Amino acid sequence: HRICKKKRFSEFCEGFTNHQAKHQAFANGYGTLPHGASQSLCENYCSDQSGCVGYYWNPTVYQCFILWFDGKKCKHECNKNKFQSSYHPAYGNSWNAQCNYFCNGNSKVEGQGPWKCSGNMGKCDKDSCGKRPNAKTYIKT
Repeated sequence: HRICKKKRFSEFCEGFTNHQAKHQAFANGYGTLPHGASQSLCENYCSDQSGCVGYYWNPTVYQCFILWFDGKKCKHECNKNKFQSSYHPAYGNSWNAQCNYFCNGNSKVEGQGPWKCSGNMGKCDKDSCGKRPNAKTYIKT
């Protein structure tokens, strides 16, 4: 007998969406990358979290963003800083400030305006997806 494993994620779009509740889990330039930094690590982390609706992966810089159903859960999980990432001063003077910044939808993506899509991934996210070479957003299925 062959055991088939159900696919947990599917490609949603190329690039980054305007999803409101998201945070960076790890990336080059934000402290030391976690052991095994990869798309699989990013996907498995999202898969294990209730409230995670998808993730963004950029293999060029090993960047993993986790997308959440709401800002409250996003901030709670972000503040745990599971991967011991460092904050960037553009987003505040601490990791918690960076979590507040991103999880509240205060940033902009490629000049498209504030992040505005919330809840489950949908049309708003699809319409706002900005093209980035080799980078994709995946939705939890």
